[in-house]
Amino acid sequence: ELYFDKLTQLVSVPVSPAVVVVDIDRKSYAAMPDQRWQRANTAELVEKIAADSPSIIAFDLVFSTDCEATSETNNRLATALGHAPSLLGFLLSDLEGKSPRPLPTLAIARSLTVPALWFVPGAEASCDMFQQKAVSSGAAFLIGDEDSRVRRIQAFSIVGSEPYPALGLEAVRRYYDIKTPLLGGTPPWLKLGREIFSLAEDGSMRFVASRPEAMRSRTVSAVDVLQSKVPSRLFEEKIVFIGSSLPNLGGLRESAGAQLVASTQIHADLANSILTNFVPLRDDGFINLEAGYTFFIGLIIALLTVRFRPWETLAAGIGIIGVTIAASYTIYARTGWLTDGFTVTVMLALVMIVAAFS
Repeated sequence: ELYFDKLTQLVSVPVSPAVVVVDIDRKSYAAMPDQRWQRANTAELVEKIAADSPSIIAFDLVFSTDCEATSETNNRLATALGHAPSLLGFLLSDLEGKSPRPLPTLAIARSLTVPALWFVPGAEASCDMFQQKAVSSGAAFLIGDEDSRVRRIQAFSIVGSEPYPALGLEAVRRYYDIKTPLLGGTPPWLKLGREIFSLAEDGSMRFVASRPEAMRSRTVSAVDVLQSKVPSRLFEEKIVFIGSSLPNLGGLRESAGAQLVASTQIHADLANSILTNFVPLRDDGFINLEAGYTFFIGLIIALLTVRFRPWETLAAGIGIIGVTIAASYTIYARTGWLTDGFTVTVMLALVMIVAAFS
């Protein structure tokens, strides 16, 4: 996985101009009179963004507390959510309860084998008054690998018996105005408009983690939006993600691009990968092909140690290893397929050492 991380960072991938991130950052906190960001500030922020007619506003924030329907602030935020298409994220919960609303549309083919990872016990969603004003819901939680680094996002989450797409995936669907995506296959695949995306065996989608400079270029501070310090019509017909890079408002996670990344940026990375049609794929079927390649090339290296002098064998072996790494790079750059050039080259080097000493 560390090899794949380096590979995804080495290859330059397309960047969609349709993604904008609004960060409720430390600068926004400091600009408030009491240095606290309140729900009223979020309502004003949404009003400002909605005035530019964005395609969708995706929230990496969950408004699950203080749900009084008589609150003036709550009513203002609910009204603001209705001014533009709003996508509310929900978090993972171990408590069963009502499923989030609205439920996104999805068609399921009979060939689908549902991955076990998709089933979740419950969801922490926003207040009912906010859900009633939204146009859709999406899963905003992220699950890291064993080293806590987030490299993939499960494409769907099933709460009760109802499937919900990932926040970034649903944002792209709303951006393209795709009425009904189609899900099927073993392993799963997703038909989104005219494009078909292959999912991993566990039903996850990888994303290309943006470098820090790329994240900065698509991000604006929430306080700059409130103070009208951003370019006019910046959000027009764009996917606007609203979240926070502060630990007390959003989740800071590790990705291949940086050690501490706001979860909002990771959702934006998934959306960018789908928009540019460059979603990295590591298929379990690649393992057999890599093993066959290692066996075949290993035999050639063993034969070289018998027929040629040591320095000639060494030069040939290093050349073969270099070609293997270059091929892994080229395959990813052209197709997005992640082939394990690291393990293959280690095995070939081992074969060369053992054969040479033998």
